Amino acid sequence: MQNSISNKPTICAVVVTYNRKELLLECLNSIVNQNYPVDSIVIIDNCSNDGTTQKLVEAKYISTDKTIVIKNGISIFYKKTSMNIGGAGGFNIGIKEAFSHKFDFIWLMDDDTIPHNSTLSELIKSYKISSEKLKSPIGFVCSKVLHTDHTVHIMNIPTIHSIYKNDSLPFNTLDEDDVLVAYSCSFVSVLITFEAIQFSGLPYKEYFIWYDDVEFTSRISDQGFIGIYSMNSTVVHKTPFNYGANILSASVNDLWKFKYGIRNSLHALKRKNFKLFLFVLIKKAIFDSIFIYKNRKNHNFLFAKSNFISVLSSLFFNPEKEFI
Repeated sequence: MQNSISNKPTICAVVVTYNRKELLLECLNSIVNQNYPVDSIVIIDNCSNDGTTQKLVEAKYISTDKTIVIKNGISIFYKKTSMNIGGAGGFNIGIKEAFSHKFDFIWLMDDDTIPHNSTLSELIKSYKISSEKLKSPIGFVCSKVLHTDHTVHIMNIPTIHSIYKNDSLPFNTLDEDDVLVAYSCSFVSVLITFEAIQFSGLPYKEYFIWYDDVEFTSRISDQGFIGIYSMNSTVVHKTPFNYGANILSASVNDLWKFKYGIRNSLHALKRKNFKLFLFVLIKKAIFDSIFIYKNRKNHNFLFAKSNFISVLSSLFFNPEKEFI
């Protein structure tokens, strides 16, 4: 593997949306107004029923017949799925579409991600610095994700190992360039290279929601690519609250997400280390379920039961890795 990106790389932004037309429009406007322009935008609409399509037509992001349009010199592709296939399914389709056009980079984000004008230029800058100084193939570069109050968003903190790549690369090797080495990250503004996708495949569409991003970016790292956290590339993640996935305090309305997240994270572990997976499975099924039951203030039995079932479901969950 080697870095083969040109001085002016081609970039396609992929945005997955579901019933958030106002946020989607804000997200798209921010992408279009980057001071380092993208070449294309792929919008995957997860069967929204809130008038998203009409909103995009009115804003001239898509045409009435939903064919590719050009806005500010950027080609825009729109696909509405026949059913909600989750964020994982949406990114799977979006990456596949962008990959088919052989863009050098694919820039991923949710519809509630609002980049600053310099977000992409800082990602590219960090990529070039890292590629030159580390002399290794860079797989992805992720942004610093903030909440609307400008605090770091808990949900989108990348995974950083103190020493990486056979104990030879400290995470802060390039801290003078405002760059850190990252093992995995979320899909809230991450730039992924064509080569990394070519070697690593696609996100598991079967994950539906949660952990598809962590599994996919860690898979890229495990393939020998280096992940980069660009501290000067910032986006705002407009979630209602600044929260992480805490099963002890989560609302009962989010219980369905934990069902996927628990199963998916265990599947990712099973793929890497089956013996460790079995140990963690037993721990989570028994001890974690008891801990949840004893420590949640409400719906404790419901969450404990859901945890137990989700853990066991990972035993039989074996999606096939997909390459393109």
